[in-house]
Amino acid sequence: MESPLISVVIPVFNGERFLRVSLDSIFGQSYRPLEVIVIDDGSTDGTQQVVKQYPEKIRYRRQDNSGAPSARNRGIGLAKADFISFADADDLWHPAKLERQMARLEAEPTLDVVVVHAQNFWMPELAREYERVKDQRRSKAIPAYISAAMLVRRRVFESVGVFSASMRHADGTAWFLRARDKDVAVALLRDVLIFRRMHKLNTSRVKAGESLDEFFGLIKANLDHRNGSPDAQGNSE
Repeated sequence: MESPLISVVIPVFNGERFLRVSLDSIFGQSYRPLEVIVIDDGSTDGTQQVVKQYPEKIRYRRQDNSGAPSARNRGIGLAKADFISFADADDLWHPAKLERQMARLEAEPTLDVVVVHAQNFWMPELAREYERVKDQRRSKAIPAYISAAMLVRRRVFESVGVFSASMRHADGTAWFLRARDKDVAVALLRDVLIFRRMHKLNTSRVKAGESLDEFFGLIKANLDHRNGSPDAQGNSE
């Protein structure tokens, strides 16, 4: 029996520097068949030229800069598969990532989402930072409840909804919180299957204050909602 198709959605903004190796790690997956969709979120660098090096392998769409959540949502709308995964343009995948996630979904039909552990790694330009944090939690593998770590059945978006386009940083966390409220079945693999690149242009680094504000605001809104705050309920998604 032929394996089910997986659509891999990659939002990218000015990702020329790392996109090629990220794509190579996706096309190097042991799992087949794949549909790779790159949503160029208004890049002004050579992102499109990198994509052109993969003729007939990538569905490429360009949009005005609207943020990664908007790009992911557009990719969901274009996806042909019943299973969808997301990748960040500067991360790397273990060759068996999709194979192991799909094996878990196929073994347990009641599961809706499978996530994995992620490991940060530092570029040489941040060697001093790595020395400061190498013995801290940040340098260890962690459970990755983020969009870039999930393999999800497409039908789940019908009940949970897509990503919040109004957010620039916490959209994945917000999605998983909504999924929990909808009793979506999520499994975590112990395997470290995503390697997240730390470099000078990470969005969470360039806009660190904005990122923290968004996460803290999301946590507060979620706590207010669970505590029955009328204002939180009236502004919930």
